[in-house]
Amino acid sequence: MKRIPPFGVLDTHPASDGRNVVAFRAAVAREPPPEMTESDKLNALFVRLTTRQRNLILAAAETDRPTPQGVIRQIAELESAIAAVTELYAEWEGSER
Repeated sequence: MKRIPPFGVLDTHPASDGRNVVAFRAAVAREPPPEMTESDKLNALFVRLTTRQRNLILAAAETDRPTPQGVIRQIAELESAIAAVTELYAEWEGSER
């Protein structure tokens, strides 16, 4: 069985002198992400929460069995978090006027 190389290592193979040659993943220079405003961060959180909740609901709808209590709890917790984010955003919008 072939072993999975450690993180960053692409491949190992023997050289002509018998030693192993290791090819590493090249580090790619990336520009730092642009600074997000608080509003952008809140919007990104809202999108993540609603997407996760939607996926849970759709997955529960696809089964013929009753929805497990854990899934129902997760959906409810996500709904509470979505309401809190929406309320915070509404407060910010009200204070900017």
